[in-house]
Amino acid sequence: MFKKKPTASEVDGVQYRRAKLWQIICYACNGLVGMSVYSLIGMASYSASIGYGITTAAVGIILTCSRILDGITDPLLAFVYDRVNTKFGKLRILLVAGYLIEALALYGMFTGFSSKGLGLPVFALLYIVYIIGYTITNMTAQTIPAIMTNDPRQRPTIGV
Repeated sequence: MFKKKPTASEVDGVQYRRAKLWQIICYACNGLVGMSVYSLIGMASYSASIGYGITTAAVGIILTCSRILDGITDPLLAFVYDRVNTKFGKLRILLVAGYLIEALALYGMFTGFSSKGLGLPVFALLYIVYIIGYTITNMTAQTIPAIMTNDPRQRPTIGV
């Protein structure tokens, strides 16, 4: 009566890896956490101005220089990324490490060292630490969809 729609593996004869629904949902939560951190770091200039006494122009220079630093840290961390191999896998360790580094830097930036009179050097250092955590997290998160599934019918649903 009803004919079952063939899977992609049946159509082209290739054995595909498919992600489970809960894995796709967990990957989407990774994006939610990333956007939450991104929203918080958008307030960094306010923290620098109010909590560290740094002028707005100096904050702009720090944030611009950190983008230049990002161009240096990306290839260096990619070198490290290729060499990570633990019994828990590469992705879990790097995601957790990246989020912990980001969380520690943001805690220090907004709460731990704010309003203590430490000024520009401490804020710049905390922002650099944040950039390193951000790079680790995003490099890892970009590789997850390709590892989760290679099914051409499922691949577009991973990023939604």
